[in-house]
Amino acid sequence: MGLLDKFDLSFGKAYREGKPGPLLTADAHARYYEMAKNGRLFMQTTTPLGLAIPIYTGTAPRVGLWNPPDSGVVASIVGVSAQRASGTTVEFAAGIFAAFGVHSVATGSFLTAFPGAINVAKTNPINALLGGGEQSKVLSTASGTITATAWAAGDHVYPLFHSYAAIGTSTADGTPWDLDIAGKVNVLPGTFIAIAASVASVALYATTLVWEEVPL
Repeated sequence: MGLLDKFDLSFGKAYREGKPGPLLTADAHARYYEMAKNGRLFMQTTTPLGLAIPIYTGTAPRVGLWNPPDSGVVASIVGVSAQRASGTTVEFAAGIFAAFGVHSVATGSFLTAFPGAINVAKTNPINALLGGGEQSKVLSTASGTITATAWAAGDHVYPLFHSYAAIGTSTADGTPWDLDIAGKVNVLPGTFIAIAASVASVALYATTLVWEEVPL
């Protein structure tokens, strides 16, 4: 007899005898409500006009996150979404690339320019508790102002989505990618991640990176 069969029998017996049956439970709120309500959920997003997703061997990542060594938090990646806004695409695979031991933004470091450091204009992450919540303890951007060392293929840590070739705005290629990563990628202090692709594309993608900040 399986678990469901036992459940059905116990529920039926309780009903016949006028006793409370097995407790049925369900989530009271949406999946990420509690972490958003507590101000721990953050987003970094491009404008709706989007940005190109650069090739991984380039030195100008666009949508990225750097967890400074003194942040006191782990940035647990919750999700990534992307929607082609305009332009001609080529076939490519996009993913998360990572660099470790990034303790500063300086000449000779993996990062030589990043928003919020060395006089680069900062783009603050959005707290998912819109209108409230604390400021993020990590640095992130979706404005394309990062200057970094080129990645190698081995720096790819998590695949995201695959783009087929599409030409211009007349092509019916409007399927968005909305990926629930759900904490399978966690960024420790001193680590930098960004979204990059196997091939550079001039098409622009409206892209959002979502993460939870968990105290160490």
